[in-house]
Amino acid sequence: MALGSSYASGPGLPDIVDTSCSRSAHNYPHQVATATGLDLVDVSCGGATTANILDTPQHTPDGAVVPVQIDAVTDDTRLVTITIGGNDLNLVGSMTGASVCAEYLGVLPGVCETVTGTKQSTQADFDTVERSITTVGERRARESTTGDRTADPVSARPGG
Repeated sequence: MALGSSYASGPGLPDIVDTSCSRSAHNYPHQVATATGLDLVDVSCGGATTANILDTPQHTPDGAVVPVQIDAVTDDTRLVTITIGGNDLNLVGSMTGASVCAEYLGVLPGVCETVTGTKQSTQADFDTVERSITTVGERRARESTTGDRTADPVSARPGG
């Protein structure tokens, strides 16, 4: 089972099997499945955030609505790969914006962030991504033992 964003879906690789998600038949989840001999269900989708894995359907630029990714995990699932967080942290946009901006405006503190509308990721941003990934594992473990696919494990955590 492959969950995640474009780092997992493999846009730009040959044999795109889902144009809405830019999912390639040669992305790393397919390579892992081939190497391990496991059947693959790949629901990774370019542009996905941790919310799209946990509880929010994804709306792609071409108008498709992609179901919440965690819902694809079943009791028969033996391996789950999760590649997520870059869109939550705006990594590509920040790097692109900062590199182009710095080339034209120089490296003045705060100027490029203001001009490009991007911001540097904070520890709080990384913590949010980490909590979301942990939530996927907790939810799946609870569903395996209780069959409950509706409760939110974050609200059950101390301080969550």
